[in-house]
Amino acid sequence: MPFYFYVQSNLNGFVLDIEGSNKAPGSPVIAYPKNAPASDNQLWAFTPEGYIESKLNGFVLDVKASSKEAGAPVIAYPKNAPATPNQLWTLGSGGYIVTQLDGFVLDVKGSNKAPGTPIIVYPKNAPATPNQLWTLTWATAPAATPAAAAPATPTPKVTVTGLDCKSELVTITNGGTAPVDLSGWKIHDNGSANTFSFPAGTTLAAGASVSIRSGKTAPKAGEIAWKTNDVWNNAGDTATLVDPSGTAVSSKSA
Repeated sequence: MPFYFYVQSNLNGFVLDIEGSNKAPGSPVIAYPKNAPASDNQLWAFTPEGYIESKLNGFVLDVKASSKEAGAPVIAYPKNAPATPNQLWTLGSGGYIVTQLDGFVLDVKGSNKAPGTPIIVYPKNAPATPNQLWTLTWATAPAATPAAAAPATPTPKVTVTGLDCKSELVTITNGGTAPVDLSGWKIHDNGSANTFSFPAGTTLAAGASVSIRSGKTAPKAGEIAWKTNDVWNNAGDTATLVDPSGTAVSSKSA
């Protein structure tokens, strides 16, 4: 059974809402105060594939018509088959929710605090603004008891899981329950003499791993090339993974 969450704006505490609980394909998604009691049009599940799925009817967040224009509206729509990037999302560091279509983020249009303000996708603001930052809040099921354990919010959990100094290969794994946007993440060796920055738009699916290869050996399928000279010290080295905020989140020595 899916675990459902409110997707709450840091702007004013309003949540993602399918306007009017409308079950028609293409219904607008808006920012609205939490309903009491809870209503299905405000509850969402995050799937391992990267969908954000409504409890109301199983429709998913969708960038309308796969538009790449800044300010394109977000709607609720049936899942496309095959999957399309305008319906797939990643949880970015710092509270962003990022579309896999073009890297734009969920945005309360115009930072408007009025109930019913449309949700759009827009390039990240610099500096960050609260209308583009979101908090996931567990929605307790009506039948839950005090002894029932609430599941954890799906947060990024990316770690260094492999370091082969002689083969010039470092591997990271997403052990979380949602895809992670690796834009701005870095890996460095002991002493930070060498630093690798993940290319913008790099996404690591839930449960997936990716390896970064340096040295003269050509990268294999699925590996990311770093540099052609050796990075890792065969006598012993440490790979450290750093998130976009500059926080070291994982390391591994070999």
